[in-house]
Amino acid sequence: MAIVMMASVHFVENLAGIYDNYLLPTGFAAPIFTLLTGVSYRIWLRSQLAKGVDSQRISQRSIRRGLFLV
Repeated sequence: MAIVMMASVHFVENLAGIYDNYLLPTGFAAPIFTLLTGVSYRIWLRSQLAKGVDSQRISQRSIRRGLFLV
């Protein structure tokens, strides 16, 4: 659902330029992606803690992944 909404945001608003003709919930795409990012990070964090990975290693991986995205 988030991917479809994000595609509609990019197509309708940026490429087509016809946003006024459609009633799409494009304002919800970014918040849904943000929510899913937080939920997936929490799931990953729990799995790392369950495997016994120490906090310093988790922090290093998180920072490295964040810098990769930036």
